[in-house]
Amino acid sequence: MPIQAKVNSLLSRLPSPLLAFLFFLSVFVFTNQGTIQSTDGKLMYLLTQSMVEENRLSFVTDIALDPKTEVPGEPGRHYSKYGWGLSLWAIPFYLAGKGASEVLGMDPKLGTAFTVTMMNAVVSALTCMFVFLIGRDRLQLGMQASFILSLAYGLTTTVWVYSQDFMSEPITSLLLTAAVYGISSTKSMTSNRLLLIVGSLLGMALLTRLATLVLIPGFFLYLVLKQTAPKRNLNSIIKNGTLLGGPMIVFLLVILYYNFIRFGGPLETGYEQGFNGNMLVGIYGLLISPGKSLFLYCPVIIISCLKFRYLFLKNRPLAALCAYLIISNLILYSFWGNWHGGITWGPRFMVPVLPFLVLPVGYLWIVDPLRFQKPIFALCAIGFAIQVMGVSVNMSRYYYHMKAEYGERYHELLLHSPGHSPLLGRPGEVIEVFGHLGNADILKSLADNARSRKSFMGAEPREILDKGLAVNAPNFWWLYMWILGYPFYITLFPAGCLFLFQILSLKILVQSPSGIP
Repeated sequence: MPIQAKVNSLLSRLPSPLLAFLFFLSVFVFTNQGTIQSTDGKLMYLLTQSMVEENRLSFVTDIALDPKTEVPGEPGRHYSKYGWGLSLWAIPFYLAGKGASEVLGMDPKLGTAFTVTMMNAVVSALTCMFVFLIGRDRLQLGMQASFILSLAYGLTTTVWVYSQDFMSEPITSLLLTAAVYGISSTKSMTSNRLLLIVGSLLGMALLTRLATLVLIPGFFLYLVLKQTAPKRNLNSIIKNGTLLGGPMIVFLLVILYYNFIRFGGPLETGYEQGFNGNMLVGIYGLLISPGKSLFLYCPVIIISCLKFRYLFLKNRPLAALCAYLIISNLILYSFWGNWHGGITWGPRFMVPVLPFLVLPVGYLWIVDPLRFQKPIFALCAIGFAIQVMGVSVNMSRYYYHMKAEYGERYHELLLHSPGHSPLLGRPGEVIEVFGHLGNADILKSLADNARSRKSFMGAEPREILDKGLAVNAPNFWWLYMWILGYPFYITLFPAGCLFLFQILSLKILVQSPSGIP
């Protein structure tokens, strides 16, 4: 029996949610950058490192931070202003990287950073699996339509780009999606264990991003809506709400104590700015601005929002919960002064609610195929091309180009000038960066700079653009390692295996007419 046939036979026996998870995991690992390139990610990694290596909740860094976060009496040592959760959940990945580094004889700083960045690849693949499960089990879409729904989410929205780095949005999205799947179970809503699990998931989301607190009332609303009006029982609602809220209270107490340890007060978070922005400006920016529009970066959301009422027709309580999560998150971050999320790809703060924005796509795919399948396919194709550009090149490269050319005006132009949108600048960057692969002199110079561990932090944008490996090579770990001279068996070979697995598993998931187990 040929090897390919054996592999196909093995894969076809896997449960469809597991195979979907493995498919997305192979994609996200294949396109992962393998390094932590965002400042937020580096700081949260440093906290993970400090917890493991020093058993401390503070860390040493040469990154310029707010003096409010400095540990009293220890210059250069800081507390993180970010939620504790992401750094905490990353500990197993850090330990795995540390162990692998010892076995392979690698620098542990490189090995642990590599495995920690893979955390969001795993997390994002799990979220895709839960989107698949919601489609299959809660909306009864069938296997194919549910997988198409998960494809629309995983490969045509910005979640793909955010699977590359070490930020808290992907795991917040996973915890919320798993909680939605759990609370929308068709089994008895009085299951104590189920509500405790959902409450714990939401508590972990709070520990990761405290701003998630604004989204929590939607789950209590769901408990009320789930019971039909004539049969609503106040005692039952109170009991279920208590079971749901109990674990969250425990996590909130942990957060308050963590704040007290860091900044001397349970309500102190270390943030300089609060939610004091202009709501209209924030909503405009997140939805329709040239530089950060949700609809431009995730075009499939257009049809999903226009036809969201179809989800209400299918499952009113679930649709109401999703609508609440989307709207409350949008309003919350429209008030945030930094609504654009810094040097990021698209509207970063909308990533946690992207699963709920795409849910109508799955239902539209089957409710009226002749009317909706072609526009969904077209929007998904455009979104896929946008995300491929996003994962192929370091997201900060265009920012450096703009800053080098326009100085301090660059950020306003990026956000608000249609002619300077990153979406327009990215195609040329992709061509240029991939073109470097054919120039041995450029690759050698970039590799030499990377091996010397020279830091370009704070350097002029033009110097970074000329000398930085991460902004001058395709943003994939296996290409970085190949450029740096690592052997074939840990660079191109595993990448090839991952790509082959994607093809085989995709074929099974798409072609099976009635679904696999």
